[in-house]
Amino acid sequence: MPTADEQLRTHGLRVTRPRLAVLDVLATGGHLEVEEIARQVRLRLDSVSTQAIYDVLGALSRAGLARRLEPAGSPARYEARTGDNHHHVVCRGCGRSPTSTAWSVRHRAWTRTTPPASRSTRPRSRSGASAPPASPAAPPSDNPPTPPPRD
Repeated sequence: MPTADEQLRTHGLRVTRPRLAVLDVLATGGHLEVEEIARQVRLRLDSVSTQAIYDVLGALSRAGLARRLEPAGSPARYEARTGDNHHHVVCRGCGRSPTSTAWSVRHRAWTRTTPPASRSTRPRSRSGASAPPASPAAPPSDNPPTPPPRD
């Protein structure tokens, strides 16, 4: 696997400390909001502005080194996993993404976001049903949401 320096150069980007730090944070995995990325970058660098983080994420996204996810009603999230076409699910109740199968059982209202490589980046309703807000600690509901009536 190419180093972060090599990835930046291969994609025509200058190698800078903020870009290297953001790539390092994204490499840890997950779907991170800008605030979390900035917090982790600041642990690696003396100081960096939030605007600089947005600029770096924009450059990395345009170069194909990061993927921007835009779940409905939630802040944008970023990930380093760009080489495939996978979907993301977000609980419409609490806005969080599942991190495990056990966690996802507790959340009934899902919105699937389609990655940019597909035809649309607009969130789609998986079932069209709505459900009350869920919390990660909530037990699974015995009554799943009722699907909307068919016309």
